[in-house]
Amino acid sequence: MFVPSPNLIALFDHIDMRREEYLARLIDYVRRPSISAYGEGMSEVAAFLLERLQALGMQAQLMSTPGWPVVMGRRDDAPGAPTVLLYGCLLYTSGYTGAALRHPWNGSAL
Repeated sequence: MFVPSPNLIALFDHIDMRREEYLARLIDYVRRPSISAYGEGMSEVAAFLLERLQALGMQAQLMSTPGWPVVMGRRDDAPGAPTVLLYGCLLYTSGYTGAALRHPWNGSAL
């Protein structure tokens, strides 16, 4: 049986206390259109992510590529701390016609 360390328990408690705030942030992010197949919203979502990383105290930059922009952030204020890499793919697949299909940004039926 897994027994979490006191630090991990404190982390889970912290997350639980701020659950609604964190969910609101996530919903705000995923409701933003970013359809790479059509180029819709790509720059706007990249700018949003840049601002969010900077608001969290990270050194962040928006980097141009031959395709869509890349947002890179780093925080170096805790030498020796673990490294975390997050990769987000702005992806939308058109053509799905499943019975439960909902608009991803406003929840209405498609």
